[in-house]
This record gives sequence, C-alpha cells and structure tokens, in this order.
Amino acid sequence: MKSLTKSILTGCALTLALSLVGCGMDARYGGSKHRTRLNEQETREELARIQQHFTLDESLDAEEEGAIAYDFWRMRSFRFTTNHQSLTMLGAYYNLYGKTAEPEGIEHYLRTRLHYLVGSSAKPGADPRTVASNLSVPLWIQSITSAEDPLKPSSVRLGDRTFVPKTARDYGVVLLGRYYSEKDDGIFRISTLLHEARHSDCPNGLSVEQIKALKDTGEEDEIDEALEKAISGCGFGHPICPAGHELAGRRACDTGDGWGSYSVEIPLYSHIAKSCEDCTEEEIQQGIAGFAEASGRVLKINELLNGQLGHPELQHRGVTE
Repeated sequence: MKSLTKSILTGCALTLALSLVGCGMDARYGGSKHRTRLNEQETREELARIQQHFTLDESLDAEEEGAIAYDFWRMRSFRFTTNHQSLTMLGAYYNLYGKTAEPEGIEHYLRTRLHYLVGSSAKPGADPRTVASNLSVPLWIQSITSAEDPLKPSSVRLGDRTFVPKTARDYGVVLLGRYYSEKDDGIFRISTLLHEARHSDCPNGLSVEQIKALKDTGEEDEIDEALEKAISGCGFGHPICPAGHELAGRRACDTGDGWGSYSVEIPLYSHIAKSCEDCTEEEIQQGIAGFAEASGRVLKINELLNGQLGHPELQHRGVTE
C-alpha cells in the first residue's frame, strides 16, 4: 500500500461528492442475501491483481479493501446479453464500456480515469453520508493555476508515481467515504466507481484565458458566470436541481448533456435489470431501483433515453490556448 499526501487530500475544498443527502438511497436497498464479499484468500488475490493497475492507499481499512476486491471481481464476471435493450442503451454501453460480452471493459473505463483509491480515514470528520469524492479536477486546477505557464505545469509526485498533470485524468484520485464499505450492495458500489470516474473527464478543457481569470479571482470575489460554467463542465459537476425536484436547490443532478456522472450509470443498471445472465434476483432488483434512482437525477432523461442527446461525450482535454 502507498500513502498519498494527506494534506493535499484534506485541504482540497472543491470535491465533487456523491452525497446521499435527501436522496433516499439508504432506503433504496435492503440487506443483501447473496454474497457481497470474497473469502480471505480470494480477497488477497484480487487486491494483488487490482494493484497492478491502481494504487490502493494505506488509509484503506480491511472493510474497504474487502468491498473493493469484491466490486472489481464482480464487474469482471458479469455475463450480459444484448437482449431486451434499446438501441440507445446498447450504443451507450458500447461507447462507455465496450462489448457486452467482454465485461472487462468496465474496469478499462475505470483505469483510464482513476489511479488512486483512498480510504475514508484520510479525511477524518467527513460527512458519513458521502459515498465517494473525486478530487481529480480540483487538484488539476490547483496545479495549473499555480504554474507560471499553465501549458507547462510542474511534475507531481503522488505515492510512487511521478507525472505531469496535463489533464484531470492524470490525477485520478478518489476518496472513499465510510458509507462505501458500509453499503452491503456491490451493484451500488460499482455504479459509484463509474459515477466518480466520470468526474475525471473534462470534455472541453480550460483555456489559458479562463485559467488567468481564475487566478485573478480573489477568495472573496464572485466567479464570473461563464467561468463558473466552464469549471463546472470540467468534471461534469452537478448542476442545481430545479424547483419541484426532490433535491431542489442542491447540486445533486445531471443535465444529461454529454452524459454526466449519473447518466453513465444508466446503461449498466439497464443491463443488470434486463440482460444479465448470472445476476441474482436481488441484483436484478437493485439494477431496476438503481436505474430509477439515476434516471431521477438526469434532468433531460427523456431526451437521453430517446437517443436525442447522442452518444456519451468521451473527448477529454486539458489546457487550451
């Protein structure tokens, strides 16, 4: 296990959190009757395999490691067919995760966006209702705004990895909340990882001019609306849920444009609910409930399901001139 710089993690204020405040997720699923953990030997073997591609921070405790091991094992073992899926769901799944007959594509999606999994003990006192937070965009913005030339940021060292943060994906840091391992539901946890991975994507990047404006903005100053929109679009930040929504006034929704963090959960939930050959009945019900929950967060859900929003936006950019 490697240790990340905790001062960076705990000091970063702009986390993109998947929070359970008011969304009813805790009541969404009951206790699981099927296996949601591997045995001790299987867990050790799976963690060793995971560490070939991800850094597991020493802040992860045994419960968190056990949950992670099971989740990665389960996402590789799904047996999906193309039956009962709309063309929109089939196309979105293929674009995001590859062929349905090759479930390892789900992990590949994570590998391109996440590099570090950090335990809840790295941030004591965090809201216990938070499942996970992606720190990649805040850390990237911090690095390019502190660089003399944002097109040439300085190299960064996290754990045993040294890199030049040209994009937010280069960081790929996810901080797990206590609720992640407490949730005895592998389907929910897998969708959480997909959700958080999407927060590493920045389709349009940030221009040098926008970065300069951000550097010139003091802590007490209001951020220009256009600049705020650009920053929010980088990382698929959650827009404020509108009046009449269950979470009205909170940053807990997803427009659907470009397929944000809740949108990318939907194709997986759809396949679990309708086209999974090896899912238990409980997992199928979790897929149905998860599909409804994620859809309820997407403001343009009808347009998304009808194919009017096109394929998921997978372009990813850094600093633009």
